[in-house]
Amino acid sequence: MTCHANYYDLQSSEAYSVILSAEPDGLRIQGDKASDNINMLWQMSGVHVSERLGSAPRTLRHSNKGFCEVADLNSLDTLLNDLNHTLNLLELVQHSTPAMLLSVAIFIMILGVSYLIGLPLASKVIAMQLPQTTLKMLDNTTLESLETYKFLTPSKLTPQRQQALTAEFAKLVENSEKSGLNAVELSHPDHYQLIYRASEPLGANAFALPSGTIVMLDDLVTLSSNDNELMGVLAHELGHVQRRHAARMVLQTSIVGLAAAWWLGDVSTLLAAAPAAILGAKYSRDMEREADSYGVALMQKNGLSSCYLASMLGKLEENFKQKQASTANKMNKKQIDKTKVSNHSENKILSQIGNYLSSHPATPERMKSLCPAQ
Repeated sequence: MTCHANYYDLQSSEAYSVILSAEPDGLRIQGDKASDNINMLWQMSGVHVSERLGSAPRTLRHSNKGFCEVADLNSLDTLLNDLNHTLNLLELVQHSTPAMLLSVAIFIMILGVSYLIGLPLASKVIAMQLPQTTLKMLDNTTLESLETYKFLTPSKLTPQRQQALTAEFAKLVENSEKSGLNAVELSHPDHYQLIYRASEPLGANAFALPSGTIVMLDDLVTLSSNDNELMGVLAHELGHVQRRHAARMVLQTSIVGLAAAWWLGDVSTLLAAAPAAILGAKYSRDMEREADSYGVALMQKNGLSSCYLASMLGKLEENFKQKQASTANKMNKKQIDKTKVSNHSENKILSQIGNYLSSHPATPERMKSLCPAQ
């Protein structure tokens, strides 16, 4: 079997038309024109054959004698077969449908493992290394965004009520520092901060921001039967702060931001993703167990029963069910014209914000764990 090729001798840019043929001793390269005076025999052990990539020409390159470029790929395949040329592993995979399918399956499996295990692990490592200044920037960006879109408005709680709750929260913080529960050393007391806001979209809610700020909403205070229930929620949220869960969720939400923070120390992508990532976060079971464990230990240090947290979660679950039923009734009575929605960005954020239970699932097992007596 023979095939036509262009030969380049590496001495000039001129291409010589040659005929390639198989011989017992190797690859014969002979000029297509007698005047070219080309007649060589290459041992196949010294020839590198390029991989087949679609319809692109392939090359046969000798270490010091130039190379041949072949456009007739089918003829070249036949010629290489006559020369007993062995395909490398990559070529074997490319030419084998079962091998290709297996490769795709392995690749998908690697992606899955990386997403389910590698991404959370990398996020955890980076989150624990983020400086306090970066965490504070994430806090400020989130609050500014939510206040700009009117998701958070000034609290209607009286100053006296806020002061009373803040004083109780201060005791939680003080005991957390004395008890050795903290996983992250926060060198300044003001890194823990309880702030109050009202929010019709968020309802009865509380959420922790990365640097140690906890936002408590008026409806949560109204829903509670006593301050101990609120302290249970705050103890749990302090667990999220100490394990850097909010920062980890921001990192996991933005793979680009994760890479930029890892390699470049650039947190601008994280700042953009922070508001929706923090409020739309659906903490993993492991994160919830960590926060619950921390919250229970902290409540015990303060002489409080963890049943208060379980009781508050039960109230939140019941409140959510009532809101769902109310919303369903309103939807049935009134046709909503989606074309009248005036602010796409606002609705995009709102669509990602859930109630407290959507990010802190109050499963019966979890509530029973918090309060076995119930």
